[in-house]
Amino acid sequence: MMKFSRAIKNLLGKKQDTITAIPAVLGDKNGIVNTGQKNYVYARAGDTVISVFNNRVNAQYGLPVMIGYDPAQPGILQVLSTRDVGNIGNTQHQVPGHHENHEYPYGSDIVYMQLRQFLPLRLTPLGGFKVAIYRAVVWANGFKVVNDTLDLLQYRPTQPFAACYVLITVSNDGNINVTKGNEVNISELSLSNIPQIPPTAKYVVGAIRLYASQTEIRESGTDTDIVDLRYPIWHTHSTNEIQGTIGDMTKSIYDANNNGVVDLAEAVDWTGVQNKPSVFPPALHTHVEADITDLDHNAVKLQGRNVSATAPTDGQVLAWDDVNSQWKPSTVAGTGDMTKAVYDTNNNGIVDAAESVPWSGVTGKPSTFPPETHNHDERYYTETELNTSGAGGQVHWDNVSSKPSTYPPSAHQHAAGDVTSGTFDAARIPNLDASKITSGTLSTDRFSAYTDLGSENRLGMAQDRLLRGQDARLIFVALAEDFLGEGGIPSGWYWAGSPFVTPNTIYRWGNSHLYVQNAGVAPSRCFLVTNLSSAIPSLFGINAVGNNGFYVGLRLDDGSDNNYVELVNMVEGSPYLRSFAIRHRTGGGAVSTGYLYQNQPIYADTISAWYSGTQWSNWNIHADAWLMYIRREHLGSTYVLGRTWIPARRGIVFNFVYEWNHVLIDAVS
Repeated sequence: MMKFSRAIKNLLGKKQDTITAIPAVLGDKNGIVNTGQKNYVYARAGDTVISVFNNRVNAQYGLPVMIGYDPAQPGILQVLSTRDVGNIGNTQHQVPGHHENHEYPYGSDIVYMQLRQFLPLRLTPLGGFKVAIYRAVVWANGFKVVNDTLDLLQYRPTQPFAACYVLITVSNDGNINVTKGNEVNISELSLSNIPQIPPTAKYVVGAIRLYASQTEIRESGTDTDIVDLRYPIWHTHSTNEIQGTIGDMTKSIYDANNNGVVDLAEAVDWTGVQNKPSVFPPALHTHVEADITDLDHNAVKLQGRNVSATAPTDGQVLAWDDVNSQWKPSTVAGTGDMTKAVYDTNNNGIVDAAESVPWSGVTGKPSTFPPETHNHDERYYTETELNTSGAGGQVHWDNVSSKPSTYPPSAHQHAAGDVTSGTFDAARIPNLDASKITSGTLSTDRFSAYTDLGSENRLGMAQDRLLRGQDARLIFVALAEDFLGEGGIPSGWYWAGSPFVTPNTIYRWGNSHLYVQNAGVAPSRCFLVTNLSSAIPSLFGINAVGNNGFYVGLRLDDGSDNNYVELVNMVEGSPYLRSFAIRHRTGGGAVSTGYLYQNQPIYADTISAWYSGTQWSNWNIHADAWLMYIRREHLGSTYVLGRTWIPARRGIVFNFVYEWNHVLIDAVS
């Protein structure tokens, strides 16, 4: 290293008649090239960094150069040239920095830019029909970056010789929009065919020419398909960005020809009327004869047609002579086909006779008239004969007016054999044998004993105030299921799946009760289901044994355990007390409970339900609890409102807290 430094000093200490150069690299050890002094740079010769003059090469860090003294400038250590190190023939480094020469306004060689040299939002062909929009930051309801590539093949015309422009814009939300203009013959395509700017546009980028035989979008110095519309910058303003008053008159209405003068005005000052005439033709008008001073009474024209100069004689009138095209005096001959000699012989202006005349036209008529000769003999009925029934006066049936269309029969009787339809009054059948009655409903007083009816299964689906079997239930509606089958569940009913279970003990108990128990499996929930119809079922004759937490009643759900309503008898604490409640759940949420009564020594053995509201978008469920054993007693009603889910299943729901819990159900309506 010392030898290299000493070599530089020896070189600098000698008189230079020829150029002696040593190799170096531009820039110091920290990557800095310019020293801060104009035209001076750092150079590294070996491990030594020195400041040298440079007006010959580009000031680029790491550029291999030759430095030394030029005999023409022996006092200045300077860069002499670049040094080829694998860049043979590259002349770009042989030009020193000189941007000041090209800068406006003081440069000696100012370079003026074209709009196409400006990169932000520039449309650049990428080959085929793809163009790129150069990256730019724009204001579109906030600052947004626009940078995208578009494929415009779909907009190219397909008809031979057709051409069009497509307009590229940036909308208020920063999106790039393509608007296609009308297709015209390519020989007629001009800038006037560029589409109108969309009302949502914030910036206009440019227009691109497309035509039928085109294979790519081109841009060159002599032929280009791109019209750059970035300058002047088209833009819009919102009303709150505009200072002052905004006009509410548009040129399309008030200045249609766009000449800077409104087309019409309701009033204009006379002095403001331009090019008005000095004289005016009179408007259409009339005059009375006194206003006319030069009237010629010897008229020669009438209606603009000539009048004959021939003087008229007595009785003549002016008549049109079409042959001579003039008015002339003429005697008018009669034109009628009736003569006075026939119709008005006395020439008094009134015809002598007429075939008819209205009564009001008859003059001099008398106020009374003597009757013609007539008689009233036996050929005529007298007034008394006609007005008195049975007096002998007769009128033909067709001459009777306002007679009725039907007549009520007089009181009479028929034998039983004559009666072929209708129903006999019960009093007419005093001792009819019971075997003769094959349909209808018998009243309770027709039964001599009640105790054997249940055991003989005589009631079945009976209705209306029949005492049913041993439990003496009073039934007020028709039953849908009476559980009369031996074992199992009725036809059309089934046990719901998970989260419910199928009980293992099911049979008919007594005469008509359904007995259900899940022996050995507790706790568990069971749901005996039938598909939903237009009505909601009611339970009759409920009898259940359970302890705290046990319930039984009606359930309505959507086929899942997420949306349901349950109307249940519940045990909450003492097994001798009961609660009646509506339990409901929506959307899989928490279960809500509303009570009709709670922990009372009463038991609703009948539950009926019904719904109201809009089916099924906004409906309400109502429940009535009854005590039907021995006496009919309404225990009360409750409800839950505003259900929006659609029911799919109905049936009987109960749970078993302990294995000995069981349920008995008499009937379902």
